[in-house]
Amino acid sequence: MGGLRLCFPKAGLCLARALLAALVVSAPPAFAACKLVKTDEWPVRFQGNLPMLEGSINGKKVDVLLDTGAFASTIITGTAERLDLPMELTGTRAVGVGGEARIYMTRIAELRIGDAVRSNIRVRAMGERSSPGLDFILGDDFLSRADIEFDYAKKVVRIFQPVDCKDAWLAYWDANAQRVPMENQRQIVISIAINGRQTLALLDSGAYSSVVSLPFAATLGIAPGSEGVQESGCSRGVGADLVKAWVARFDSVAIGGETIRDARLRIADFMPSIATGTSLRQEMLLGSDFLRSHRVLVSRTQRYVYFSYTDGVVFPTPAGGKCPEPKR
Repeated sequence: MGGLRLCFPKAGLCLARALLAALVVSAPPAFAACKLVKTDEWPVRFQGNLPMLEGSINGKKVDVLLDTGAFASTIITGTAERLDLPMELTGTRAVGVGGEARIYMTRIAELRIGDAVRSNIRVRAMGERSSPGLDFILGDDFLSRADIEFDYAKKVVRIFQPVDCKDAWLAYWDANAQRVPMENQRQIVISIAINGRQTLALLDSGAYSSVVSLPFAATLGIAPGSEGVQESGCSRGVGADLVKAWVARFDSVAIGGETIRDARLRIADFMPSIATGTSLRQEMLLGSDFLRSHRVLVSRTQRYVYFSYTDGVVFPTPAGGKCPEPKR
């Protein structure tokens, strides 16, 4: 299986999974002025490979997807109807995985997740397909207000408000954690290298597996029909269309000082507008598989992403299978 060995070229190390999992390093002394104040801790359960939180809307229980890849928090249209929330069609559309989706606006009297409460908020309502077990998408508009730690080994997400921590080391669990700068003002975008070629990746907790864009894979000589490239089902998003995917082998994926060798990743045309039409080309989504094999802290205050490998295969080989043909 791919992704079993991780290498740290600057240190001259290439360590097996078992050895990496056994490394325990004490955190550096805390900066005297820095206070990493934890304001909340949310239990996480996984539905498929997606991180779900328990929340409530107007006192009624809802299932919430933790999605750093969504620029705005959204209620699913079917859930809004079920909760008798009035919806107003905006006349605009969202473009995302699966094509376009109509955007409605609605008002929520109270949204509660753990101890976090937002009152009297207007949010988008979207979703061209029904999504069993999913009511609300907690997006980056909500999450960008604080620093967030993904500790999936303990099945929790922690929310922090740092105080006087501008230059402090925030990976309190690991003095040797990786630290990479964020390349985008609005989203969690970091620099990576795939097969030695530099590009950008979006840290997307709402993606159940990591995926490389078809156009970028093609620049590496990897495409549907190439030797060893197999069908890998399909994905869905905000639009009504299914997005066909394949699985292919990549020699290396380098993130900071960590290199994952022999990775088998999905390739898909997941976001044509991102893959071909923006100045910051996000050619990879780092999904839940990456987050489940690492401990990650995203510091919006410092504009850094800290991460440490914890355990498991970083990019497990995605399941194969054909994508069903669209109904006519």
